[in-house]
Amino acid sequence: MIKCGIHKEKLDYVVTSGTTGRSAGFYQDKSVLMREWAYVNFIWKRVGYKPDSSRLVLRGKVFREKKLKGKSWQWDALKRELSIDIFKMTKDNLRIYCEKIEKYKPEYIHGYMSAIIVLCKYIEKSGIHHSFSGVLAVSEPVTIEQRMYVEKVLNTRVFSFYGHTERLVMAAECEESTEYHIEPQYGFVELIDSEGNQIWEPGIRGEIVATGFLNEAMPLIRYRTGDIAEWSEKKQCSCGRAHRRLKSVEGRQKDVLLGKNDTRFSVAAINMHSNIFEHVSKYQFYQEKKGEVILKIVSTEEFDKKDIDEMARQIYEKVGNELDVRISVVEDILPEKNGKFKMINQKLEME
Repeated sequence: MIKCGIHKEKLDYVVTSGTTGRSAGFYQDKSVLMREWAYVNFIWKRVGYKPDSSRLVLRGKVFREKKLKGKSWQWDALKRELSIDIFKMTKDNLRIYCEKIEKYKPEYIHGYMSAIIVLCKYIEKSGIHHSFSGVLAVSEPVTIEQRMYVEKVLNTRVFSFYGHTERLVMAAECEESTEYHIEPQYGFVELIDSEGNQIWEPGIRGEIVATGFLNEAMPLIRYRTGDIAEWSEKKQCSCGRAHRRLKSVEGRQKDVLLGKNDTRFSVAAINMHSNIFEHVSKYQFYQEKKGEVILKIVSTEEFDKKDIDEMARQIYEKVGNELDVRISVVEDILPEKNGKFKMINQKLEME
């Protein structure tokens, strides 16, 4: 319901995919975006970012401007942004992207971790002279494996924050920790169990429910995000901030694989902390039937049968007999229309 006395024409209409994958729309104040950007700059300051810092942007931007004449990159001198088309990260384009990185020397990488991984795979092989001050990962869950790999290749810190289109929650890592510090003036955060009861104890996973403070035109109260998290077990962070903290955020409830006996496997549960994906540029777990999963992989030139055997061995160590996993080598795995990449693409109807 829109607040009385406010005309729709003075508001922005925002569409989100929602927790079920169906589009949901709502109105928000036109000032919300700029107020959110102030919060983003505030938390990025923890890793040295300044409002005039330059960025390499890898997000879901579609390059349609006629003046670009088919280019898959763009340098915005005013914003100091080098944007690249993450839908066209071919070997030839990645070479061009790295040439532009060397030319414009952006200080930070800002974007989806899935696209950053693809760039790092290329950099690891081909090299790059420019060094970054940090990686600002957004909009996708960041696994331990991804973090370790990117930090190794780029020799810099990965800094992640959690937020969403509804703009109810802003929670970010700090200089000392990878736990998510909740910004109390942005919104109020709760965790609930499957029965709707509040969770306050650490170590118990629950759904994030939030009430936002930014959008006065159409406030969303106790909105169920569908994202899963748990409270930190530590009483105080060594950074000294008194923020409530989330130990981890695992993404949507559907971002799990469902076993034969209804066992649920999240990205964190099946994450393999080894080098078995060293010869893989992309991978995705795809599920249409309970207990059956296809692991799609886009291979590099070094990939061979030994990699498949080792993948299968490590996966079955995690899932046992709950999942029958078939490994399929494919030419490419496309991101969603918004540019985000699903590590788990699950098509089941779940309660």
